[in-house]
Amino acid sequence: MQSMEIDGDHSAQEDHWIPLSDLMTGLMAMFLLISVLYMIEVETDARQIKDVAVAYTEIRDSLYDDLMREFGPDLADVAAFAAVTEAEAVRLHTSRVYRVFMLGFMPGFPYMGIVDQRIAAPRLSTPRVRVPVGSVGIAGMQTGIYSVSTPGGWRIIGRTPLKPFDVSRGEPALFKPGDAVQFYAIDPGEYARFESAC
Repeated sequence: MQSMEIDGDHSAQEDHWIPLSDLMTGLMAMFLLISVLYMIEVETDARQIKDVAVAYTEIRDSLYDDLMREFGPDLADVAAFAAVTEAEAVRLHTSRVYRVFMLGFMPGFPYMGIVDQRIAAPRLSTPRVRVPVGSVGIAGMQTGIYSVSTPGGWRIIGRTPLKPFDVSRGEPALFKPGDAVQFYAIDPGEYARFESAC
């Protein structure tokens, strides 16, 4: 019986590895499909919906203009991706009730969906070094809220004054899998008042 010789070239073996990004994309696609089926079966009582206030950059105020630009640096790009105005992109984002699929990436970060396909812009090709806590982003068919300040590649379209994760609370995570969430737009003054109250 002839033995097989193994040399130092591992390129053939390496071809069998699945890149982590591809694996994560496949898992998320499967999870989204399961979630869609779940959402079809479950009707959400309006009283169970968690309302989340968000300041979007399409709201302008002469006193807070610089602040608002900081809130949603990618809103214009998402609107361009959808071929709609910024105001319409905000309307599309706020018009749906989203389901929290899971928490991950960082403590308390809610992966939610499914966003309107028109604004389902892909992640940034180069992630930002720092994304502020409370930033509301879009990555493909999902939307989420940054629970801590961290690097990230989601398209940031606004910011909420709510704290998605706070260790001083009895339940640190504001959201949990299965929650129903709906965003609504607020102006800069409301953001400041919400922030001081949170």
